[in-house]
Amino acid sequence: MVIVSLLIFVICIHLWRKYLLLKETGIKNHEDFNGDLYQIGHSIVAHLNNTGRSHKTIICMHGWLEDYRYFTQLYTANDGELILINSCDYHAANKNITPTKPAWQIDNPYQKHTIEHDAAVLIQAVKNLASTDELLLHGHSRGGAVVLEAIKQNQALFNNATVILEAPVLPEAPLFKANKRPKAVNDLLSYIILYPFPFIVAWLARFGIPDFALKNIHPMNERKKHLLLGIWNNHKYIKVLLDNLTNLNAWTLTNKVDLFDAIKKGYILIGSKDDVLSRDLMMKLAHKSKKNITVIESKNSSHFITLDIPEQVKSLKFE
Repeated sequence: MVIVSLLIFVICIHLWRKYLLLKETGIKNHEDFNGDLYQIGHSIVAHLNNTGRSHKTIICMHGWLEDYRYFTQLYTANDGELILINSCDYHAANKNITPTKPAWQIDNPYQKHTIEHDAAVLIQAVKNLASTDELLLHGHSRGGAVVLEAIKQNQALFNNATVILEAPVLPEAPLFKANKRPKAVNDLLSYIILYPFPFIVAWLARFGIPDFALKNIHPMNERKKHLLLGIWNNHKYIKVLLDNLTNLNAWTLTNKVDLFDAIKKGYILIGSKDDVLSRDLMMKLAHKSKKNITVIESKNSSHFITLDIPEQVKSLKFE
């Protein structure tokens, strides 16, 4: 009887997990946007026309859990034309605009929720929305990997682009270190480790980041706090995040730092501390780049450098 009860309990937990993985997540703290929104497959792209004297097109790709609002107080229409990419199956980061489906979109050849898929969306957006040839690509965290992948997929399109990789996920920097165990064993261990993930995310999406955790994310300001309080509600369903993690690790293992070679001029911006990615490994790999990339160690900053010290990042885009 005890065994039967335990088996029923395990089955219920597993079914609950499957339900949570595909349950739509309610959005939080989104804001208005004064440009155009495009629905490209399962992704949202925001576009804002240039209202200043700059002749740049600025393309931004946010990191895991974030959305394109990560960049909206760093860059404005006075800085140039803005193209902001939202990851596949993340909510539109606003309330006031219904995205339109452009006639120019094409089928994405890559699997959803992958770095490769988001990179293909970025390429489509640049090809069809960019009105200048002076491109600035800015990717944060996982978005840095998306930028590198986009250049890999279409090097000619970004031949003369300037690139900012902010606290980036880099090739050869896996989240989970490879070992000598058989693949089947590693896959099983990963599954066990990530099994509670949907329950944790569902709790955070409902109740938010605990105050004690927010206090440890320094430096803190109102904008950063506002975005972090909604960060667990930006995805449409939890399976998206799980797929992101699995693919991110695979991407770092199948790509090499020679991806840097295709960048004409770039910056790798690293925070003074990083509680999300390995700062030491990031530094080591960043310095494998050639003279085409400048490594900058920012001060008084965390993994979220744009939110911590926007002036540091803002100074780069005019050089």
